[in-house]
Amino acid sequence: KKMQASFSHVVQALADQTSRELGAEDIWGAFDHAYLVTTGKRFQLVDWSETHSGPDRIFAGKLTIDGTPRSVSGRGNGLMSSVIAALAESGGPIMDIVDYSEHAIGQGSNVQAAAYVECRTADGKSLFGCGLDTDVATASVRAILSAANGA
Repeated sequence: KKMQASFSHVVQALADQTSRELGAEDIWGAFDHAYLVTTGKRFQLVDWSETHSGPDRIFAGKLTIDGTPRSVSGRGNGLMSSVIAALAESGGPIMDIVDYSEHAIGQGSNVQAAAYVECRTADGKSLFGCGLDTDVATASVRAILSAANGA
């Protein structure tokens, strides 16, 4: 619900800019640009892996940060907290996860997963992100990077 409220400002700005009623394609395009497209954004996922060390999970990723390829890593109690740690250690925003949800898009063995995340920065700002992938874990990583790109 909070993400919908935040996204409604994007939709309203587009409606004001175009001075016309928006259709489903317009709204999907705005959502895609706001949350899914990574071209030109600060954080872009190239590749990643996860390992375990006792109770901790370690995220090791290859990201493009501000146009420069970088290897990053972070440790946390789960995949998402380790991604957030890797971002913080790489000059990204310091965030905490407030809410997370996921669902399948379609049905069958080639279904895509959609992951949605709300993060809060140290100064209390809410950032929303969305990630799509056939792998739910990768969709979750993409969602966190999407939120970080909103900082």
